[in-house]
Amino acid sequence: MDKVTLLLARKALALDLATINSKTLEKAKKLVQDGTGVMLAGMNHPTICLLANHVKTYGSSPQSPVYGHGFSTSPHEAAFVNGSAIHVLDYEPMFVPPTHAVSPILAGLYALAHQDTRGEIEKRFMCAFIAGIQFQADLRNAAQSSDDEANKNNHHFPFEK
Repeated sequence: MDKVTLLLARKALALDLATINSKTLEKAKKLVQDGTGVMLAGMNHPTICLLANHVKTYGSSPQSPVYGHGFSTSPHEAAFVNGSAIHVLDYEPMFVPPTHAVSPILAGLYALAHQDTRGEIEKRFMCAFIAGIQFQADLRNAAQSSDDEANKNNHHFPFEK
């Protein structure tokens, strides 16, 4: 594991739900609620049906559900289909600066939650969700600074103007 990944993992593991202020926790719960709603709404979209049928042919060990399609598959395949369903109708909650942060985090956590046997899944789920959202927000803010600098110097990443 490289140093950056290790630092990020340690930061995520150090997050304690008891230290999260109530306003942040309520916003995170709302994002989970909204993301879950748009995931369920997107499950019958033709693209998601196609993805679900394709993933089903893999015959992977049934560990995590593909919601609304009546089967389970590997965690990464379930996260792929469920995350695509969150995004397919383009109602996914957005951030400023713009990024789709909910689908990759929420879908992965739902898939992994079915593997958890340690208890207190709700607390760890919310900690992981908040950590993932914060990491993406930090990365997007850093990218926005880079974008602003490139724009100021008439460079347009990744190519110069």
